[in-house]
Amino acid sequence: MLFSQGRDPLAFLSTKNQGRKNVEKRTQIHGCIALITMLMVVMCSPARAELVMPAYHSCFVAAGHKYQLSPLLLKGIALAESSGVQTAKNLTHIKRTKTVDAGLMQINSSWFPLLEKEYGIKSDKLNDACMSIDVGAWILAHEFKKYGNTWEAVGAYNAACTQLKGAACAKARQTYVWRVFKKMQMVEATEKSTQDKQKERGRS
Repeated sequence: MLFSQGRDPLAFLSTKNQGRKNVEKRTQIHGCIALITMLMVVMCSPARAELVMPAYHSCFVAAGHKYQLSPLLLKGIALAESSGVQTAKNLTHIKRTKTVDAGLMQINSSWFPLLEKEYGIKSDKLNDACMSIDVGAWILAHEFKKYGNTWEAVGAYNAACTQLKGAACAKARQTYVWRVFKKMQMVEATEKSTQDKQKERGRS
């Protein structure tokens, strides 16, 4: 299992062997290239049983292959963002940021002009789950390119910090990283449990 139950995701990324208490005191997310490299190369086996968003599984795998990202990570983000609802829309920050989030991967409307101008993708197309997954993976790859192979890049997917600065930005990103990490644990545990049950039935 890639992640052990109860482990601190930020501890994996600490550049020193610190305890959880010390890690939580940090205001910045520190990157560990080795861990994220593992995240980016982990691919779900086609033979594996999927219970978590099964209708979109092939789209997660395709986007992961296209952008060299882990489908597990993409699933974790989708669940953290929209709880797996492909037509989800978030209007809670429209007054503060003048933007909304749309679709399974909650693509922020700040990306809409570029998506339409450069790729011909109109905002209504993001209600298509596979399109949303592909665009979300493209944005995540953009964040990895910007921040390197770090958890901060994952945090930046949700918290662009156009208004939040310093410690407030770091806290928002850490909170989001925790949410994604826990969703990944859930996906991994669920799919592994299903796989084990299928193997057991195959022996009987």
